[in-house]
Amino acid sequence: MPLYSTLAISFLVCHIAREPILPTDILKWASEGKLPFLAAFIEMNRRLEKPSSPCPLSLRALFRPIQVIGAEQLEATAASIAQAIGLRLPSVNFYAISHRYL
Repeated sequence: MPLYSTLAISFLVCHIAREPILPTDILKWASEGKLPFLAAFIEMNRRLEKPSSPCPLSLRALFRPIQVIGAEQLEATAASIAQAIGLRLPSVNFYAISHRYL
């Protein structure tokens, strides 16, 4: 499962909870470090054991995301995850989103 799927799942959770969150919000928060997406793997590497001799690469080198995906890819990934698990999504909370931006 690609690492950016965690962002898509976070977006789906916000959508189901009817929160006025857009994909661009999720991506902005991940880029700014408000969501532990890029920096989480540094902390994970510190807490786990040192690399073994058969696999001398660190977890940070193996699993750390290099960049945050685009909003279109986030929406497409969220839609494919929802379809794959048979999740029925509510309609977009247009009034809450417009109220937030006004």
